[in-house]
Amino acid sequence: MTLSEELLMIVLDFYPDWGHSPERFLEFIKVLAGLSVAHGHAKDLMGVEVSEAELATVFIDVFKVDLKPYKNFEQLSNEANISFDLVAIFMRMRQQNQAEDEFYDLVDEGGLQLSTETILEEGFTEYKSRTIVNLLRPYIHFLK
Repeated sequence: MTLSEELLMIVLDFYPDWGHSPERFLEFIKVLAGLSVAHGHAKDLMGVEVSEAELATVFIDVFKVDLKPYKNFEQLSNEANISFDLVAIFMRMRQQNQAEDEFYDLVDEGGLQLSTETILEEGFTEYKSRTIVNLLRPYIHFLK
């Protein structure tokens, strides 16, 4: 399986609670797989299809994701009562990234200064995401 490392980091940032419930995990996997396919097409990467089931299996095995009361990912996918608009989620992610870019442009221009809390929080978030990526390296080939 092949994924964009940057894309995974973005989705992890948008879903810091991806493992808190089976339904949130399902949404996380669906968004990550959907974005990965879109990213592959945008970059003309042939053969970069991401199976939701395969992706979920890797996360479940590596991070011991608890799917109870569901027996497995297939049952979760078939029976979970979730509804979400993938396009709307993509748009919110895009807006969030644009807002962050604008914010950091202001910081770089000297118009704003980050608090110690913000610096520490961002560092911790980056550390968590990097740790997740590193734990997944034996199972996923990451594109830079």
